[in-house]
Amino acid sequence: MKIADAYVFVFAPFESLRQLRDWGMLDRELMLLSALAERYGRVIVMTYGPGSDRELIGLLPANCEIVCNERGLDTAEYLGTVPERVAGLLGGIGSAVVRMHQMWHGDVAVNIAALLRAKGVRTGLVARCGYVWSQFVAKSQGPAVPRAVEARQVEGEVCRAADVVVATTQRMLDDLCWAHAVDPARARLIPNFVPDDRPVVGEAGRDAREILYAGRFTAQKRLDLLIDAVALLPESLGARLRLIGNGELETDLRARAEEKGIRCAFESRLPHGAMLGAMERCGVYAQPSAYEGHPRTVIEAMSTGAPTLVTDTDGQGPEVIDGVTGLKASMDPASIVAGLGRLLGDRSLAARLGKEGAKDVRARFGFSVLLEEELATQREALERAGERQDQASVPGGVRFG
Repeated sequence: MKIADAYVFVFAPFESLRQLRDWGMLDRELMLLSALAERYGRVIVMTYGPGSDRELIGLLPANCEIVCNERGLDTAEYLGTVPERVAGLLGGIGSAVVRMHQMWHGDVAVNIAALLRAKGVRTGLVARCGYVWSQFVAKSQGPAVPRAVEARQVEGEVCRAADVVVATTQRMLDDLCWAHAVDPARARLIPNFVPDDRPVVGEAGRDAREILYAGRFTAQKRLDLLIDAVALLPESLGARLRLIGNGELETDLRARAEEKGIRCAFESRLPHGAMLGAMERCGVYAQPSAYEGHPRTVIEAMSTGAPTLVTDTDGQGPEVIDGVTGLKASMDPASIVAGLGRLLGDRSLAARLGKEGAKDVRARFGFSVLLEEELATQREALERAGERQDQASVPGGVRFG
């Protein structure tokens, strides 16, 4: 059943179709976009990419159109043109749903919805976050820095303007409701999804000595702890570390691995299907992050049956039941060594945890389950459209970057 005449999807800041393709994430994003596109007459995808993004239009559903920065404008200037461009493309429609991917730059989606409403289009606005932007800035840069203050201000404006506020964990949702006076009646929990159409791979299909990590090479991920832990494992286990991704710490991490004398392979990002294939073959998936939003790579690894070790920190700790669906460690090499040693040395334990982990995350986060939640939320946003007409205007105030 059709939800509305049009769906407008606003990419996260500075993301483009080409960038997602290079990061190996485009296939995953298209899973959801393709399923949603079937419920709308037209789809507008707004990206931060240059005109070359249009060359990838053939990968998108047939009813999709792309708004991108083909003129190479300054980012602020480009974003200022987006609402009029979107409204121009959607002339003559009667209803629309606008959904942002993240609340960072979420005011762009707010402005699109406000202009469509001003033109008489019934428009529902979904404000979605995969992580609480203001908290991430505060943790990485300090709570009083101007960027953290601005993040909290924009976040609040976006939450107040939205018809429905979506977060990927209950804690995030509770924090947003408390910080920005969001009525829980219009707050919805929709976690990151995991593909549920691939096999769960048991011990026979795995390289029992390979420890895998996939993601960004940043301070948040604490890969230094993982390298140090692998260096402390008994040589008899024959452990090999495989790090897939990129980031500003790659050079430092390569030097650290060489200094510690461990077998460590660094690889660039893989297409999503290939990444899942790597997770299906590894002996252990390990992620020692200092904090996470909702840890997509962790739950994806678990969905394949990979025996998983995480540090018991905000975001990722709650997704693993220690000793049942995976193992947890504290933020020190000795604890990580103990966990890795158990999984590498006791493959019957590893197989049991992998099987239970896959069963757990597929039941909670399977694509088919969460797609229904997403569709229901978008219908609700359209039903609520207009209830908060006084709030759904262009965010006020002046912010100097």
